[in-house]
Amino acid sequence: MDKIPDDLKRCVIFHGHICPARVRYVETQCPELIPHLSSAKSPQQMAGSVAKTYGTKVWNKPASQIFTVGIMPCTAKKFEASRPEFTSA
Repeated sequence: MDKIPDDLKRCVIFHGHICPARVRYVETQCPELIPHLSSAKSPQQMAGSVAKTYGTKVWNKPASQIFTVGIMPCTAKKFEASRPEFTSA
């Protein structure tokens, strides 16, 4: 931490972590660090994509008829679900 400039110390977090709250924090508070964020979906979104992709084969239903529901304490998940880059499986 000693080598990090004081103005960037507020932005030092785990950039590889795909927590939607941390992603939102970087976007709003430290936009200069956006290029260092992971482009991966969160585990919740990856599970939903797998369920839709795999579910179409298992249940012989179109992806539009397969839904996944997650009950989690983090309100940042709602924001993540509304992002346009995550609207497809």
